[in-house]
Amino acid sequence: MSMQFYRYINDIEKNIIIRTKQIKSSNPRGTWYTTDNFLNPERAQQFLSIPKAPQNRVGPISRFDMPIFDVTRLRSVSPAHGQPGGGIEACTSYAVNLFGIYNFDINEFEM
Repeated sequence: MSMQFYRYINDIEKNIIIRTKQIKSSNPRGTWYTTDNFLNPERAQQFLSIPKAPQNRVGPISRFDMPIFDVTRLRSVSPAHGQPGGGIEACTSYAVNLFGIYNFDINEFEM
């Protein structure tokens, strides 16, 4: 099975993705992805050390459909924002075409 990537987002980013049909963070450092497929938003928050639990998950995206990780290669997530970290992350400056968004509140894919 090929490596797959995910991005955990809030509804604001989801609406931007729906409008532009591309995944590209407003973060000037780049767009972060993970190989971790969490079914629970609180676990995503903990393992990815993000400030708030995400509302949606984008992916899976095949590694063959991902751009190069030119900002940060795959690495372990460090503790931050009061979260323990321990997940896997990588960052790219390139946009990715939209494949699907998983909404945790309704437990299904949108789009």
